[in-house]
Amino acid sequence: MSTPIKFIFVGEHKDELRQLRNEILSFRHFLEQRMATFQEQLDQLLGAVTDQSGKIDSMRTFIAGLEQQIKDALSGENITPESQAKLDQVFAGLENNTQQIVNAIDNDPNT
Repeated sequence: MSTPIKFIFVGEHKDELRQLRNEILSFRHFLEQRMATFQEQLDQLLGAVTDQSGKIDSMRTFIAGLEQQIKDALSGENITPESQAKLDQVFAGLENNTQQIVNAIDNDPNT
């Protein structure tokens, strides 16, 4: 909070000046409250974005790990073209599903 403003009014317009001062102080108080609320909302938004990023990164890491485990398990194996095509479809589907989840998280008004 800032330092209080002190005014000394004299003359024929002192009542109007006091009223104006009170309105200015009231408006300043209103702005300070709005800024505090804005800061809280900004902190919440930043937390949500950080949380979403962590979830998205975890999903991508999981999928990459799964893909590597399958490749490792099949290394040295003779895979038919049909099986390879199915594996390619599985990983393409996983990538698509991941992107859909990312989009859903990005568009969720509750996060």
